Amino acid sequence: MRLVLGLNKGFTLIELLLVIAIMGIVFSSATPFYSRFLHQNSVSVAAFSLSSYLRRAQFNAMMSINNSSWGVAYQSSKIILFQGASYASRNPAFDEVFAVSPSVNISGLTEVVFQRKTGLPQTTPTITISSIGTTKVITINSQGVVELQ
Repeated sequence: MRLVLGLNKGFTLIELLLVIAIMGIVFSSATPFYSRFLHQNSVSVAAFSLSSYLRRAQFNAMMSINNSSWGVAYQSSKIILFQGASYASRNPAFDEVFAVSPSVNISGLTEVVFQRKTGLPQTTPTITISSIGTTKVITINSQGVVELQ
């Protein structure tokens, strides 16, 4: 007589519950890290984009593109590259807009205009970009040097 042992293939209910519990613990502990990463990334993207727009406005002004001054303004979660002596008197046809994440706060900037040909700024602001626990600072000195810290 031969005894045939049946092979049970599959997982038991206890094994499945254990795996689900472990996955739940891993995901719940990873959520705060992922959230912090997203905020840090949003601040970095906004800071890099703003510094790029500032440098581009300065370059456009120095090259006298369209024979005009160029500037950058910040309004309600938007960074705007514009042509003109001020945001109010700009030519909207040349506006370039970059949307900033609503979780990012930008302070110290309403508008910066670079003079035609010289590229010197009319103001020298210190701009702070922040979100939960992360801060970046952009400075513009009197010579027009844009520095991201």
